[in-house]
Amino acid sequence: MSGRNININLGDVTGWESLPEGSYLGDIKAIIYQEAQEAGKYAQLKVTYTSANDDETAGKDQSQWLSLSPKALGRLKKWFTKFGLGDVAITDDSFNDETDELMEPDLTGYRVIFTVFRDPKPYKGEIQLRTDLVSVEEDADGNPIDGSRPPTPVAPTRRAPAPAPTRAPRRAPPEPEPEEEAEEAAPMTAKERKRAELAAQIAALEEEDDGDEEEEAEEAPAPPTRRAPKPARAPAVAARPQRRTLR
Repeated sequence: MSGRNININLGDVTGWESLPEGSYLGDIKAIIYQEAQEAGKYAQLKVTYTSANDDETAGKDQSQWLSLSPKALGRLKKWFTKFGLGDVAITDDSFNDETDELMEPDLTGYRVIFTVFRDPKPYKGEIQLRTDLVSVEEDADGNPIDGSRPPTPVAPTRRAPAPAPTRAPRRAPPEPEPEEEAEEAAPMTAKERKRAELAAQIAALEEEDDGDEEEEAEEAPAPPTRRAPKPARAPAVAARPQRRTLR
C-alpha cells in the first residue's frame, strides 16, 4: 500500500487577485523575510498591507516586495525613512527564527496609505500591477509618525535684484494758461464779403509786385567800373633859335 494521504478539494480554493489600481488606507499585516527563489537573485522582504477602505476592498491583502540587493538599498532606505527609521540596522537577530517575520523594528499594525499601479514594463508579455508605500499615518497605538511624509521640495530662493538708483522726479511743465475765447464776430453781409475778398486780392497782387521788384533789383548786375581818363599831356614847345644881334 501507498503511504500517501491526500485529500484536496480545489473547489474550496479561491485564487489570489490584486486590488484594483488606486490608493488605499490600510494597516501593515506582516513583514516576512523570503529567501531568493533563483540562483543569482537576492532575498526580499514581503510587506503585506490590509485594506482599511470603507468599501468592498476592506480586509483584502496586497503585498509589496523589497529587494535586499545592494543595488536596491536606496529604495529600501527610502521605505524605512517614511517611518522615521532611515538609519535602522537590520540583522539576522531582527527576525523571528520560526516565522521569519521582522520583529525589530516591529511595524505590525501601523496605519499607512499605499497605492496599486500598473507597471509600464510588461513582464513576459503580461501586464503587472505593482504596490508601493505612499505615507505612514499612525503607529500601532494611533500616534502620528513624525517625518513619515516626504518633505515638500522648496524652490531655491533667488536674490532680489538691487534696487535701481532713484532719480528726483522731474518737474511737471507749467500748465498753459487757458486762452481767452475770441469774441464771435458779427456775420458779414454779402456786399461786405465781396469788398473784403477784393481787398485781399489787391493786397496779394501788391505783395507779388513788390517781391518781383526786389528780386529784379537783387539779380541786376552792377555796371562795370570805368578807369578814370589819363590827364592830357601838354604839347611840347619847340625852342626858338636865338637871333643874332649885329654889332
